[in-house]
Amino acid sequence: MPFRLSGDDLATSIKGAVHIEVIGSGAIPRRLNPDMARRAHSQDLELTSAQAAGVTMELLTSASVLEIEAHLTRLTYNADTPPASEWVVETPDLYVAVGADPADGDLAVAQPDGTFETRPGGPSTVSVRIGTSSSARLVRVWLPHNAEVHVTAVRADALLTPAEAGTARPRWVHHGSSISHCTDIASPRDIWPSEVASDLGLDAINLGYAGNALLDPFTAACIRDLPADVITLKLGINVVNRDAFTARTFAPALHGFLDVIRIGHPATPIALITPMWCGLHEHTPGPTAQDAESGRFRAAASTAPDRLTLTKVRQLVRDVADLRGDSALHLVDGLSLLGPDDAHLLYDDLHPDEEGCALVGRRFAGYARDCDTALGRAFAPALASDRPLETN
Repeated sequence: MPFRLSGDDLATSIKGAVHIEVIGSGAIPRRLNPDMARRAHSQDLELTSAQAAGVTMELLTSASVLEIEAHLTRLTYNADTPPASEWVVETPDLYVAVGADPADGDLAVAQPDGTFETRPGGPSTVSVRIGTSSSARLVRVWLPHNAEVHVTAVRADALLTPAEAGTARPRWVHHGSSISHCTDIASPRDIWPSEVASDLGLDAINLGYAGNALLDPFTAACIRDLPADVITLKLGINVVNRDAFTARTFAPALHGFLDVIRIGHPATPIALITPMWCGLHEHTPGPTAQDAESGRFRAAASTAPDRLTLTKVRQLVRDVADLRGDSALHLVDGLSLLGPDDAHLLYDDLHPDEEGCALVGRRFAGYARDCDTALGRAFAPALASDRPLETN
């Protein structure tokens, strides 16, 4: 096709990323600077933070056909069932979902020692008919949320430019675990932070890192350096299922995490969200183990002293919030988003299914609009901003 977007123009079209690496005519968006991700000394975080959850390309074109060439890198803990990935293309009048071929791209396969073995694969080409238009209109492309996406070419049958920034919308930065990353949800458009951002008219940065919401200092530094009108931190489940802290070490680590964020955001509202319901670990410590045959999770239950359960983590998070005396720090009960009555929505006893993810998003958006709730008080300044709250 005669028209192409590449290099810096391609990078300009990308929204929702923290770091964009331009390689020749292509670009790789990531949700954490790779130099920082390497400080975890864990391929797991390098891979998950490179996945494009909540990342879009926003284009202006009158084209009727859009073609995207990309190289995907996906990770799996079971080589026999590589994850499926999906692209979504939206115009004002059209919604098109296109599945990526599971055989395309690299597959990073988890090994027993915690490393990943890469099985190389070829590039993907996605061609989408997006209808006709007499003038340029906004075309939004949602990248696969469970893959690293190296976009190597974007082509169309009409002039193609990055969408102009326009009036900036209020910025929401969210950090959490796989429950925020939503790696098990089929569509990148349906992950709950993206749904909430669309519903509330916000620009979102989704720093949900599957298995890696572990109070890492470089994650706090990333949040510190991002522009934000409201920040939400959903913490606790990875702390327990990795058996990462004791009762003695968790609270100081959380204080330190908040201290770093406050350097860059001394008065920005922060919602500190306690863990959602997970019956495995309400009263049983981690680590979490997965059954190879059923795919379901179980609590391996460390017997070492002073280990954490979700019940204990919730109390410690409350204690931290109380001790800080920070009027812009708002404590949110995660059980109000997904509680014991919703346990049937945890398809593997740990992660919400599609219905559960949608429920979390609806409840979150509802509370964010209600100034009588802690979440509503955190979001009130952003939602009352003089900047227009456009809808997607």
